[in-house]
Amino acid sequence: TAIARSHLCKGALRGWRLTVDYSGVQDASHAALFDSLLRQQGLDFIGKTSAHATFADAGPGAIPGIAAVAGSKGKRFAVVLETAAVLHDAAIEGSPEDAYGAYWKRHGAILVNFCASQRLAGGYLATRYRAYGKAYYPFVLTNSGSVFLLEGEGLQAKLADLALTGLPVPELNGRAPRWETCPYVPENGYGRFSADYLSNPAIYEKLAAGVSYV
Repeated sequence: TAIARSHLCKGALRGWRLTVDYSGVQDASHAALFDSLLRQQGLDFIGKTSAHATFADAGPGAIPGIAAVAGSKGKRFAVVLETAAVLHDAAIEGSPEDAYGAYWKRHGAILVNFCASQRLAGGYLATRYRAYGKAYYPFVLTNSGSVFLLEGEGLQAKLADLALTGLPVPELNGRAPRWETCPYVPENGYGRFSADYLSNPAIYEKLAAGVSYV
């Protein structure tokens, strides 16, 4: 069961997804009670402001699709970022290809190709969170819409697991990031992706033939 919550933040819609796994529940009545509490009563006393959260069924599409590229025999997947993500450490020198290759290698995938853009997010946020101690480095965000063509055995299951939480931020300055040191973590809505791009054979064949949809 996937349940999502959203609220307005400075006029912009923000959302969170809560996925509840009932597979280990022996008594169906327990699952029904928990489900009822979430939908009807919500959760109280969240965060420093003791906010109240309400939930509703997210419906189809709550969990991003994972499907192999057409004709790849299930070994290649085209990952598309739906929100921006921090995928490499700004303090480590090297090309984007090296950085992205190292990131996906840690998650059991080989980077075949990519088309991505980046932007720096610094200023107050980078000064406040200080992921690098006293030194100042901006965060490097890979923008939404960036595409990564990946290859690997058992990749579908690995991507399906990552899709439930969003792409994790790698170590920054040799330390695992937390919300206190990096605001761009999956828990804040960053790193959401889908991996079913180019899985439709008809679309894949047209793109391969050079047909433009613009």
